[in-house]
Amino acid sequence: MDYTANYQLPQWVDSDRILRTDFNSMTSAIDAALKTNADGLAAETAARTAALSEKGNCQLYTATYTGTGTTGYENPNTLTFPAQPFVVLVASVGNEDSFLLVVRGTSESYADGKRLKFTWSGNTLKWYSNVGGAQPSQQLNTSGVTYQVVALLTA
Repeated sequence: MDYTANYQLPQWVDSDRILRTDFNSMTSAIDAALKTNADGLAAETAARTAALSEKGNCQLYTATYTGTGTTGYENPNTLTFPAQPFVVLVASVGNEDSFLLVVRGTSESYADGKRLKFTWSGNTLKWYSNVGGAQPSQQLNTSGVTYQVVALLTA
């Protein structure tokens, strides 16, 4: 009788008698190997699940808006999300090269060399340019321009 290289399972040759004990031994070895494999997979899955739970949860959100051409405190850009955002990216689509990255809790930043003020309220982010003579592009609000919004929201 020959045996397999990895698990030493019987490999009968023409002259061998197939015995019940050989067959039972083989199926017991297969059963034990499958059980070991299943237990290892279950342990690995549990470890990965635990590791992922430590990474936090978030939801990816996308939207667009079209600029209105206004600027300033009286005319803030306003985005309301389905859940509280912690990072927001706004970028123009097309021939304008403006973008804005906002992290929850920040109150001001610069875009195109102009200062922007931010206010956060629940799921809503508002921003405006507080510099006199600011252009709508500096507030990411050029009339007719489409802006793409990508945000990470708390799950």
